Amino acid sequence: MLTFIFLVLLAGLPILAYLLASKTKNKGIVFGLSTIVLSFCLFIYISKFSVLGSLNKRILNDQIIDEIYIDSKISTKYLVKFEQTLNADEIKIWLIGLISKAIELDKLSSAESLVTFSEKFFNSNEEKPNPKLIIKREKGVLYSINSWDGKFYNHTNKSAEDFKIDISDNLDDQNWKPFI
Repeated sequence: MLTFIFLVLLAGLPILAYLLASKTKNKGIVFGLSTIVLSFCLFIYISKFSVLGSLNKRILNDQIIDEIYIDSKISTKYLVKFEQTLNADEIKIWLIGLISKAIELDKLSSAESLVTFSEKFFNSNEEKPNPKLIIKREKGVLYSINSWDGKFYNHTNKSAEDFKIDISDNLDDQNWKPFI
């Protein structure tokens, strides 16, 4: 954050030099506009509405993905930063995505550390939840099930030239219909 404050102040030096020049006309207009522009820059980079927040999230995501690719346990400093940067809903969404990515890449050490970290964010009514078979495995068929807005989506290559997405209202009575 200090970097951005320094850059804004550095950007203000030419304006200050212009204002201090003895032959300068309209000093008030230049000073007023430059104050507005510099304040706007500080607001964009430092306030709670800053673009920097999404940049921090992107950097954090890249750092965690890098650790997933080398299949190491996710560093505690990234997990602490993860909790500080994201709100509760974002944490759940990110954890599901990161765990899925680690499992998809067969990086089980990373997946295990993410699952262990995620236990405090997900509540379960069951003491020992049993895994549920959604779709029986077939050789050469890939699938990934996700849920959103009360519906279930199956991203699969079964009976598709490339991939397709099927949709179902219920996993107990699976009636998969083409979505895309």
